[in-house]
Amino acid sequence: TDGAHVAKFALEKEAALVVIGPEAPLVAGVSDAVRAVGIPVFGPSKEAAEIEASKAWSKKFMQRHGLRTAHFEVFSRNEISEAKAWI
Repeated sequence: TDGAHVAKFALEKEAALVVIGPEAPLVAGVSDAVRAVGIPVFGPSKEAAEIEASKAWSKKFMQRHGLRTAHFEVFSRNEISEAKAWI
């Protein structure tokens, strides 16, 4: 998940395209680091990866922007009884 290391490696190998995955390196911004050195990347930016990485973040994003989504609520680990009651 070290974007600078991956970008340096890709430059050294003269990569024509870098495919980033799974989710953790995408969320860490590896694709952004590789793009920054001018190498094409197959994979979303760090910001775009958040939609997949965090369901709570994506649901709040959809709600904030008026996108249709199922009703939801976010609970912490300390709110188990509240979560059960919500269901």
